[in-house]
Amino acid sequence: MDSGRIQPESEKIKFIAVARLVDKVIVAYYESEGLDEDIEIYKDLIKKAITEQGFSNKIIQGARYKLNGDINSFQFVVDSENRIYIVISDKNYSEKLCFNLIHDL
Repeated sequence: MDSGRIQPESEKIKFIAVARLVDKVIVAYYESEGLDEDIEIYKDLIKKAITEQGFSNKIIQGARYKLNGDINSFQFVVDSENRIYIVISDKNYSEKLCFNLIHDL
């Protein structure tokens, strides 16, 4: 049930991570304050995505990708050194702002 509460900007970005595709390791991450219980879920989602068979062959370096779930979106870009930059956000949060954040990383 919607409480009518407006979600602050800080709650719309839920998780940010950088991982290496070579060995499928998350090397750095940031979690939004107050979402401690979800951190392992987000890390597991990322791990499942990047370890999926053929994942590395399906993506193009520099291209932008977005996967939508029921309540979250998963935006990511892979750079020329096979690092993947990931932002998990509220599904309704601006895709443009997520990719701007990735670019700034």
